[in-house]
Amino acid sequence: MAKKRTLCGFALVGHLLLAPTISFAGAANFDGVVPKKLKTYADDFGLCTVTVDVNLNTDGNAALACGNTVNLSFVCGGLEDPESGDTIISKQAGNINWQAVQLAYVTGKKINFRAYDNYQLNGTVCYADRVIVRD
Repeated sequence: MAKKRTLCGFALVGHLLLAPTISFAGAANFDGVVPKKLKTYADDFGLCTVTVDVNLNTDGNAALACGNTVNLSFVCGGLEDPESGDTIISKQAGNINWQAVQLAYVTGKKINFRAYDNYQLNGTVCYADRVIVRD
């Protein structure tokens, strides 16, 4: 009986010690972000990116692991899962989100969005969807 308790106790302690070090791809919500610089590309970074005034890895409601912590793609060219070919974000949705970011930029408004780190464009740039232009 004592061996079972020791083994269970060891498993529990091991789980508690290792759990914080495990990193999973995730998503984070951002509120009140200032779009500082807009960029478009011919073939890279999902065709459109914005430089923001926050750290994408630490300033959302969850931690992300973006290689580039201030540039974010709205994937104007669409985004597909490289393994399954499933559409993650359509070109139409990406362009609608990009138009919202452009509107916020030219009117001096802030944006809310949801960013993801599971697919990083050109290996470093995370992507976003669900853009809301704030009053």
